[in-house]
Amino acid sequence: MGLPIYLAMTAWEMSHLEKPEHCGWMACHFSAYGSGLSNIPTQLPPNSLLILNDRMPPAGHDPELITRQICQTVEELHCCGVLLDLQRPYCLETAKIAAAICASVPCPVTATADYARDCDCGILIPPVPPYRLLTDHLAPWKERQLWLEVDTGQCTMELTEQGCKIFPGAELGSSPIHQDTDLHCHYSIRQEQDRTVFSLTRTAEDLQALLEQAQQLEIFLCTGLYQELEPVLFVPPQT
Repeated sequence: MGLPIYLAMTAWEMSHLEKPEHCGWMACHFSAYGSGLSNIPTQLPPNSLLILNDRMPPAGHDPELITRQICQTVEELHCCGVLLDLQRPYCLETAKIAAAICASVPCPVTATADYARDCDCGILIPPVPPYRLLTDHLAPWKERQLWLEVDTGQCTMELTEQGCKIFPGAELGSSPIHQDTDLHCHYSIRQEQDRTVFSLTRTAEDLQALLEQAQQLEIFLCTGLYQELEPVLFVPPQT
């Protein structure tokens, strides 16, 4: 069995859909009307992941208040960790908030690379593309606790005389589907007059193999989007 994936769920998904064994709250935000956080959960399954993102950038927000809110939520709801999913370009104000959280929260914390750089916390590694080895993908972040984001890795590679272009999304169609067990992906090949097109994706089998390798490489935790991964990982068996 590979590492579990903590599936990030919105408040609506938490309220209306069957929750997986491992889930995360997506997400707390910097409040638009105060100096703290908004969308803080009032209940979660024990050992859930609490996520803070910067969909709304900070503007005069109070690092101490935010840290108290995070600590209180973690303790009251028995969260297993805090994920600082900070995707906007580096911001000094956000960095001060991240540093305050990392210094005080009583559970494992991780942040995206720009903010983890100066904090004593884990690093959130972006999803490994299906055309890249996991070992190569992790190489720049040695000697740190690593949390790996996981997705289905769908992409299209278009090979021409001018080189290779990569686009998001995959069209596997009815072409024969091949498997690469080193890259943990399935792919199809379409030959056109002036180009060769490779469509790549990860199946449930590929994801499980990726998790098993991540466990061998001592990844601390994996996470991904419920709306993307649940249909792949929990497909009902064929009858």
